[in-house]
Amino acid sequence: AALVADVGLPDLGGVALARLARERRGGLPIVLVSGRPLAGDLPVGARFLEKPFRPVALIDALGEALSTPLPSS
Repeated sequence: AALVADVGLPDLGGVALARLARERRGGLPIVLVSGRPLAGDLPVGARFLEKPFRPVALIDALGEALSTPLPSS
């Protein structure tokens, strides 16, 4: 399982969603996307893609997120 979310989600926002998801599933791989440069910090180990991107870039980002172990808390 992994989370792919747009940073610009209404109400909560993708970064906040990612942080909540990590609280519930500690090692959840995360890829965040946006049509604008990211302003702020990503959750540890999360990947970021700026739109537009090619499908292979999403595949690569997911592969990296899935294969990168998160540091111990």
